[in-house]
Amino acid sequence: MINHLSKTQIGMYQRCPYAYFCRYVEGLKLPPSSSILVGKSFDEAINLEYNTKIDKKKGQKVSVIQDCFADTFDREKDNIVFAENEKPEELKDLGVKCVANFHKEVCPQVNPVMVQKKDELKFENVDYTFMVVVDVVDDKDIVIDNKTTKRSWAEGREFQELDPIAYSLWYELSQGKQENKFRFDIGVLTKTPKVQQIERKVSKEEKKGFLKYIAYIYDSIQYDLKRGMFLPRQDSFLCSKKWCGYYQKCEKEWGIKIKEGGKTNGAK
Repeated sequence: MINHLSKTQIGMYQRCPYAYFCRYVEGLKLPPSSSILVGKSFDEAINLEYNTKIDKKKGQKVSVIQDCFADTFDREKDNIVFAENEKPEELKDLGVKCVANFHKEVCPQVNPVMVQKKDELKFENVDYTFMVVVDVVDDKDIVIDNKTTKRSWAEGREFQELDPIAYSLWYELSQGKQENKFRFDIGVLTKTPKVQQIERKVSKEEKKGFLKYIAYIYDSIQYDLKRGMFLPRQDSFLCSKKWCGYYQKCEKEWGIKIKEGGKTNGAK
């Protein structure tokens, strides 16, 4: 019985119900990738900066933030599966530079009142809750999600992400008011690191629709559980050996041939 959902769970079920089954029903966790390592190290560093601001009314020296990133990276790197062409030390150095740039360009703008806020939304007349972990809320009622990426986001990417609607819904229900706006603060890990800040307003209609979508996903999962069958989504570009760590299990279970990249060939 699945009694709670999260943005991550919904996203995985969207991408592939069978991958959701492997991860959240069977509990098969995959070794994290380098992008997960960089993201976690980045979050630890920026969280230190913002928590220090809350506690001491001023931030950390940039060297402290950089050391936090490097220490987290070194502590976690032995658990990571790096791609063949990836060099961990070069990746760490790039992340350290990215943190410094983010500390200079973004952090001075933010006066946080909440950092890594974990919460559970409960709804009337349903059997599930919705779990959130919100990166930052500042004193201007701006809800912020920190991210790292290897390349700049294309125009309109923010409308493809669940974060704005999910966190806007959380803010309204938990704080009893509308957020001022939602913003992605993104550290871009290009050769010369840069920052993207992408804002967007979430409408009431979007939040109402998202509540319906949560219910739809929950009902779909319950249906799949009852029949004991979570179908692989073969039409997704993520259905490939490159992007899905469950491809071997999927091939064996469903008799399909997963390509190195792109779509599957379908049943044998």
